Amino acid sequence: MTLVSHTRVSIDSGSVLPKTPSSLGRATQEVPVKQRFVISKMILNNFKSYFGKQEIDALLFVFGYRANKMRQAKLSELIHSSQGCENLDACSVDIYFDEILDLPGSNNYENFKYKVSLEEANEKGETLDEERAEKLNRVKIVEKEKLSLKAKNKEAKNYLRDENTLTLKQSALYQKKLLGCKINSEISTKAV
Repeated sequence: MTLVSHTRVSIDSGSVLPKTPSSLGRATQEVPVKQRFVISKMILNNFKSYFGKQEIDALLFVFGYRANKMRQAKLSELIHSSQGCENLDACSVDIYFDEILDLPGSNNYENFKYKVSLEEANEKGETLDEERAEKLNRVKIVEKEKLSLKAKNKEAKNYLRDENTLTLKQSALYQKKLLGCKINSEISTKAV
């Protein structure tokens, strides 16, 4: 059986494990009880947000990580600033813990009913990560090939443009010569 206490708990190193509650019909003797804490709620007040919620950064902030570990140069950059909220001078993050007491003889197997599906999901995630990395490498190779072909493409277009210009000028020259021949032919015909 697991007891959950929904109160705000401060964790300190001098806490004593409680006795098993007598309301469970057991003797009021001291029984070894596993005590643990889980996060039940987080309240972020003026904490910087990029997109959506930033729980991980908020946890890092609460547990004393430096600002540069949270993608910020200075601690003051963690204060939210957006249009209409430029002059805020503080931010806060409150974390609420629930105290969990695992009593001896409890049905621990119920706590692990999702373990198999989580392991399967992790394996599938790793497989998908590998496939993604493979495809990303292919994309990078194709991009390099594309860049190398751009110069050749430009060279080919310049060649075709020059060939087209040459053909147009040759055509104009041949037409001029043809016109000259026609005129000479007409003059010769009249002279005869």
